[in-house]
Amino acid sequence: MPVKLVSAGGGGVILQPASSIGSDVVLETPVIAQRLIGNKTPGAVLQVVQAVKTDVSVIFGGPTEVPGLSLNITPTSASNKILLMWTVQYTSNDHSALLIYRGNTPVAVGDQVGGSRPRVTHQSYAVGSVDEIYERSGQFLDSPSTTSSINYRVMSWGNNNAAYYLAFNRTRSNTDRINEGTTFCSITAMEIAA
Repeated sequence: MPVKLVSAGGGGVILQPASSIGSDVVLETPVIAQRLIGNKTPGAVLQVVQAVKTDVSVIFGGPTEVPGLSLNITPTSASNKILLMWTVQYTSNDHSALLIYRGNTPVAVGDQVGGSRPRVTHQSYAVGSVDEIYERSGQFLDSPSTTSSINYRVMSWGNNNAAYYLAFNRTRSNTDRINEGTTFCSITAMEIAA
C-alpha cells in the first residue's frame, strides 16, 4: 500500500512498497536535510537562557555570587558548546574583580602569572567620580562536555579584603537625585550546535 506524505503547500512524496515480497526499501535523507530537520546545523542556536538583575545590592569581600546573576542550562549534546554573554554594571570603593563561574570552576579568566595575582574575568579600581558606574561586558564560548544541568553565575570579589565592596546597579555615592540613575545586569547562555 503506497503512503503519501503531503507538504503544507499541497505537493507531496509517494512511498511505494518494494515490488518483491519480503524485501525492504530504505529511504535515506541527505545529511544536510537531517541537520535542518533536527535543527542540528553546526552553529545553530538550540536554546537560550537568561538571568537579569535590576535591583540594587552591595557585596563586601568575596568571592560571592551576585544575587540574580545565576542561571542553569542543560545541553542536549555533550559535543555542543555554550556561548556566554554578560553585562555587569557596578561601582566599587577600591580594588575589585568579577568572575564567571561554571559550577565551582572559574571560566573566562586569565592565566596564572606569579604567585599572588588572582585569575579574574574583569578587574577594576575605584578611580574617578563617585557618580560613575562601570560597565563590564564579555563573551566566552565554553565547552562543558556534558548533558547534565550546568550552573553559570557572576561572582563578585573585593580582592581578599572584607572592607572592599562592589555596589551593583547604582553609583558609589548612592544619592537619590536626578543625575544618578539605576542600571541593570544580565547573563545569557546559548547552546550552540557542534
